[in-house]
Amino acid sequence: ITVRRLVPRMGLATLIEAAAILSKEGLDFRLVIAGEGPQLEPLRNQSSALSLQNRVAFLGRVSEEQLVDVYRAGDCFVLPTRSLEGFGLIILEAYACGTPVIAVPVGAIPEVMGASFRDWLARDNSPAALAERMRDFIINRLIADQARLRQRALEFDFDTVAALHERVLLQAKPSNDIIL
Repeated sequence: ITVRRLVPRMGLATLIEAAAILSKEGLDFRLVIAGEGPQLEPLRNQSSALSLQNRVAFLGRVSEEQLVDVYRAGDCFVLPTRSLEGFGLIILEAYACGTPVIAVPVGAIPEVMGASFRDWLARDNSPAALAERMRDFIINRLIADQARLRQRALEFDFDTVAALHERVLLQAKPSNDIIL
């Protein structure tokens, strides 16, 4: 599953190309893309051109109320971002639902995923690299521990992060600089 705004920078065309690689290998999977945006028709056309009509489904917009159920319905969340992924909150949302994440090394994604989940990170954001990591999941080379996923999400809990910032600020050396 992936939940994205359907715009080019989200990398959904790359994800569909990765799905085509896996389909040609005869692997059994279904890709569900949730979201809306101007790329819906081009992505549908790409899916059809690659003969993925029976493998790729487009859910459309998912409400906030439905989001947890969508995360939990997926065996794995795939984050194929091309650019501008600042923090990657979506990773923590998936982790909090116990859903593992396959992602690409763009922006803060590797840091948010954490060192314990480096094996889930593709080597780059190409279709081949994404397909490689997805294949690893499909054939059970990557096994998720839901408790570890949820624990990673809790590391970003407001109280935990606030306490960390407080410790850092209190340990800072006083200076004459004015901080606003």
